[in-house]
Amino acid sequence: MSSAIFTPVSTPKFLKPNQNPLLQIVSSPFPKQKVSCAGTTTRALLSTTKETVLRDFHQKRALKIISGLQNFDRDNVASVVTAADKGGATHVDIACDPELVKLATSLTALPVCVSSVDPAAFPAAIEAGALMVEIGNYDSFYEKGLTFSPEQILSLTKETRRILPSVALSVTVPHTLSLPDQIKLAEQLEQEGVDIIQTEGGKCSNPSKAGILGLIEKASPTLAAAYSISRAVRIPVMCSSGLSSVTAPMAITAGASGVGVGSAVNKLNDLVAMIAEVRSLAESLNLSAAKGGNTLQSCLIFSCLIIMKRESKPSTDHRPQHRHIILIEPYSYHASPPLRRSPPLRNNTKRLPFSISATVAAPKRESDPKKRVVITGMGIVSVFGNDVDAYYEKLLAGESGITPIDRFDASKFPTRFAGQIRGFESEGYVDGKNDRRSDDCLRYSVVAAKKALEDAGLGGDSLDKINKHRAGVLVGSAMGGVTIFSDGVQALFDRGYRKISPFFVPYVMTSMASAFLAIDLGLMGPTYSISTACATSNYCFYAAANHILRGQADMMIAGGTEAAILPIGLGGFVACRALSQRNDDPKTASRPWDQDRDGFVMGEGAGVLVMESLEHAMKRDAPIIAEYLGGAVNCDAYHMTDPRADGLGVCSCIQSALQDAGVSPEEVNYINAHATSTVIGDLAEVNAIKKVFKNTSEIKINATKSMIGHCLGAAGGLEAIATVKAITTGWLHPTINQFNLEPSVEFDTVANKKKQHEINVGISNSFGFGGHNSVVAFSAFEP
Repeated sequence: MSSAIFTPVSTPKFLKPNQNPLLQIVSSPFPKQKVSCAGTTTRALLSTTKETVLRDFHQKRALKIISGLQNFDRDNVASVVTAADKGGATHVDIACDPELVKLATSLTALPVCVSSVDPAAFPAAIEAGALMVEIGNYDSFYEKGLTFSPEQILSLTKETRRILPSVALSVTVPHTLSLPDQIKLAEQLEQEGVDIIQTEGGKCSNPSKAGILGLIEKASPTLAAAYSISRAVRIPVMCSSGLSSVTAPMAITAGASGVGVGSAVNKLNDLVAMIAEVRSLAESLNLSAAKGGNTLQSCLIFSCLIIMKRESKPSTDHRPQHRHIILIEPYSYHASPPLRRSPPLRNNTKRLPFSISATVAAPKRESDPKKRVVITGMGIVSVFGNDVDAYYEKLLAGESGITPIDRFDASKFPTRFAGQIRGFESEGYVDGKNDRRSDDCLRYSVVAAKKALEDAGLGGDSLDKINKHRAGVLVGSAMGGVTIFSDGVQALFDRGYRKISPFFVPYVMTSMASAFLAIDLGLMGPTYSISTACATSNYCFYAAANHILRGQADMMIAGGTEAAILPIGLGGFVACRALSQRNDDPKTASRPWDQDRDGFVMGEGAGVLVMESLEHAMKRDAPIIAEYLGGAVNCDAYHMTDPRADGLGVCSCIQSALQDAGVSPEEVNYINAHATSTVIGDLAEVNAIKKVFKNTSEIKINATKSMIGHCLGAAGGLEAIATVKAITTGWLHPTINQFNLEPSVEFDTVANKKKQHEINVGISNSFGFGGHNSVVAFSAFEP
């Protein structure tokens, strides 16, 4: 290896210890140079500061987030430091650069460690505010074919200790050494006064196994090194390289006093995702419990490593020794606090050959029936009719509901097709007068809601058996009574204001769908409407569930309704240039993720769920269809119509929804995507999903809109029903019109043909104009 690595590029200027008490000796590195020593007070301060820096290591709870020895990108370093600070880490490690140190210390109060293989570079970083130095992070040198011998590591260590005798010093033992040589070097480093030994353990960028087995395989070399070295030295050992929230707790059990994580965080290039990753690591190490959080359950994992050992191929280097040593005893690690529900099992269908146990530890299930929300009824009005089962059978068959518009003369429009409902019947659900004068938006919502109540065993007089003061309605719409509005404007221009219907104002309002239902049914609980464009239905589900969880309601009727296929509605979206113009073949016009997609197709309808607390449902012996696990809403704060290309808002929303649901990303194996068939939107959603779900091989994703079009405010309601039906039947409907899939869509999109799939947790995404994002999560119900 070139000796230039150990040669200072220039003699450093004299640095005065006026900023950092750890800087006791800060002159030229030449050994004959005399330096002044600090007095008793300074030595006491040095000792106290060093103890503070090392405290988390001595308590075996350190989590250091590593930016990288050669990472001088200020934006990325700032993001890594912020993620470490907000995510719950105890230390942050950056390149040895004074300006980066100043940046880091301006962003966090965490101890900042700097990494280098040039001891002469450390004093300036300490002067800038660093509290710890590390000889390590050798990856950039390995990439150039350079390696470090034990003698070179010891030389670097001695020089660093001479320059900075009172600074906390960590030294990485290279994984290129055999395990016995790593142990020997660690013992020698301890004798030289090193405070922390860091392991590398080698890399396994492409593990041969998927899921948790692959994560363990990737971490096994560094776990083996931590296990062995921690039993040979008395100083703390930090386990680094290839760790995740699954394997980080194993490192502590193996004997490490802390873990270091680098690329798993700094390569995300997304601050929200970085914070989430750090938080996941911190929670896996039980750091929140150490600060007064909840006690976590433990589980054992060792058979996976045994399987790996038995199936591993022989290697020519020394690293196979790692597995032989690491397998001496099993590992015990703590599960993450937010995981509060065990993977639900289907109770009404035959199980398929799928198991979550090989990929994720079972989370703790919420046991309080008042804190669980279940789905007891579903109602629908769709292009495929008003029956939920018939609707899903059409979806499974891959049938398109997109046809030429005949409700009005669309011949002069550049788009002349839609998912138009025909033959809608409301008899028996809407009384005669209201049926004649109401907007279709209201009629659809009434029929869907009453069918959902029938499905829940609350049709007709049965509804009188519940406490109506504790039952509410939350059905929203993106556009409200557009037909009534259009007719009223036309009457005004043609015949004057006297010809405007007296029902114009109330029937136009988006709030009337919920009010109309509440009045009709006599429900006096929380009742209002939400209008967040095409995210409306999911917003309603999320808000309705929260009313139940807060004890404000026992039951909520929630969902969305829309009826905007008329000249003003079609014309408005044409003006936005949002619609497909594939008039020659309408049935293939809606083609999410296809390279030839040219816009979305309008649809209409209503989708409504009856949501109840488990306690209420059980008391009335209700038929429980599925469980609502949780959800989230937020805003892109970016553009009126375009989504963020980086998917930041969507990524954050999905992560928040999973946290609210109490499930880990590994538990989700089905996504009903928003996927409208727009050029920008489809890929923005996929990019966001890939940031949250690192392993896409287990996830299936489909697009209901490929068959029914985009039903705007009702879309989430219709798609939630499709999601629940997928859970209860074990069958996923296809995404039709998949002719030329975008290469970046690295998911199984259930292209063109239905698939059997046992769903553990399914999520449904809905996003709307204005940057409104919403995600809800469902699973099969398990008592």
